[in-house]
Amino acid sequence: MQIQVDPAQLPSAYRAQRTARGLGWFSLALGLAEIIMPRTMARLCGVHASPSLMRCYGLREILCGVGLLSTRNARPWLWARLGGDVLDMGTLLTQADAHGAAKGRPKAHC
Repeated sequence: MQIQVDPAQLPSAYRAQRTARGLGWFSLALGLAEIIMPRTMARLCGVHASPSLMRCYGLREILCGVGLLSTRNARPWLWARLGGDVLDMGTLLTQADAHGAAKGRPKAHC
């Protein structure tokens, strides 16, 4: 993957590319975990989310991860991931386990 940048901006462009790639790999790993073990991931987040909903979250994470890893311009995929995360948090907060925080788990912090 080759990016055309002004040499004066090389350090920040390199950091941005590394960050986007790291986020892409994280998205793939998180998405696979949500698809393979949705009940465990919901329990870790302290929510009562259906396995189907967790798998949908996982699919979105994988799509964003592939997009981040396969494009030269990561900006649209970063925005897509941010938008998806906001939607995820909104739905997870509506399903938060009120007892999750009392048991030492985050109340919807995934």
